[in-house]
Amino acid sequence: MTKFFSIRMNKATKKIKKYTFHRPINESRFQVYLVSKLAQKKNAKMYYAAKIFQTSSTGVFNNELIVSKRFNHPNIIKLKLAKRNISLPISNKTNQMDEEFNVLFYENAPYGDLLGYLIENGAFDDKLARSIFLRILNGMEEMHGKAIAHLDIKPDNVVIGKNFEVKLIDFGHCRQIKNPATDRLKDFNVGTPSYMPPELRSKIAYDPFKVDIFNLGILLFCLLAAQAPFEVADASDLRYNYILKKDEKGFWNLLDRCCLHKVSKNFVSDNIRHLIFRMLSHEPSERPTLEEVKNSIWMKEPVLENAMYVYEMQRSWSALTKVNKCFSSN
Repeated sequence: MTKFFSIRMNKATKKIKKYTFHRPINESRFQVYLVSKLAQKKNAKMYYAAKIFQTSSTGVFNNELIVSKRFNHPNIIKLKLAKRNISLPISNKTNQMDEEFNVLFYENAPYGDLLGYLIENGAFDDKLARSIFLRILNGMEEMHGKAIAHLDIKPDNVVIGKNFEVKLIDFGHCRQIKNPATDRLKDFNVGTPSYMPPELRSKIAYDPFKVDIFNLGILLFCLLAAQAPFEVADASDLRYNYILKKDEKGFWNLLDRCCLHKVSKNFVSDNIRHLIFRMLSHEPSERPTLEEVKNSIWMKEPVLENAMYVYEMQRSWSALTKVNKCFSSN
């Protein structure tokens, strides 16, 4: 695994050729920086989210580059350009030096990610959550339609663009599938541990598209509850154990008692409870397809028209201190 690194900037910004690196958007295995470039029109600036890869991660960089180039969809982040072997200053505990990196420049998403919102502001109401989830499903349909599985869907991999569209990001774990109907993968170095379905945790050959459905089930629950439905998808987890036993009533009774008091209005419908329970099934074959999720009874309930959707999203994000402090530039 690539070791953690930190880009070291002089003062508040650092100019690298034509680009000004401002501040980190996140810090993880791959750092993402807010970057600007002077545009041609009257000194206007163009902003990007620059994802930085150490050269030791060239394989992941190449995979994400190839996958990103295949999409031009409003609910998938758009790749603007890619640069190899850019010299950037790094720092660690012992010294500071310049090192060459590969960088993918994506369109900037100035309102952060869904995880930031859920942590700071709590769950979305039923109709707004459904409106957001519909857009996520549209992005996933585009990916699956091109025989590409994401394999790491989670709230922090869904960002909010400048027009409040939700966009899927982070394609480093994506896999292109030659025969979607029959191919099973044995690549277990994908995903996030707390979002892994049972087949990945057990290292069993898996259907990658059913992994995405499982991840989407957790994401949908998070939108409505601002927390995950369980910690890990195995028998050691009391909540998931009800799913293993196919005890849908027991699962929801437990959640009603322990964690759904503040958001109970979002789970009054049996339709949403049954949909999420199916998506989280232990057996991949029992999970619905993407088309079945989109055509489920709960998804057919009213969603916000675009103008009202933008209004509600703008109202929701305007109160977030993190957004006001860190994501106002665009």
